Amino acid sequence: HTILGILQAGHGLLWTVWISCFALFSGLAANNSNIYSALNSSYSLLGKRQSCLMRTVVIGGIGTLIACFNPLGHLESVLGLLGVAVGSMGAVILSGYILKKSTPLTSLVSWGVGIAVGLVASLFHCSLTGAAPLDAFLSATAAQSVLQMFTKRNPNEITHAS
Repeated sequence: HTILGILQAGHGLLWTVWISCFALFSGLAANNSNIYSALNSSYSLLGKRQSCLMRTVVIGGIGTLIACFNPLGHLESVLGLLGVAVGSMGAVILSGYILKKSTPLTSLVSWGVGIAVGLVASLFHCSLTGAAPLDAFLSATAAQSVLQMFTKRNPNEITHAS
């Protein structure tokens, strides 16, 4: 008799209980790590205005609410939208570095243009290149280049590409 044989005996009731406990505790451990990470990240966004307990409850509630909508069932869509946001931000950073002049306003507007074009390409299936993140990247690059031609930079302003 092995442990596996004992757990599977009796129509698998012990096996089912064992697997259920394993899934419950492993999910609990992963969720605690995610809430802890989100809690620490929230300090950079919100400062120290709320208590640790209140932040944990709010962030845990938001995470639970998101989980109710089955984000893994829509993982491809979520990753596509994430690719649009990250791709357009990468374009803004890259073009700001290459052009050696980038103001926060032109960067933000260019990122917004990239996201808007990427979302339209993704949601309405009217992509120029066949890939919404690539459309977002190219449109953010174009917007950054055009906006920088028409923007005079203040020499005292902090830039991203300095």
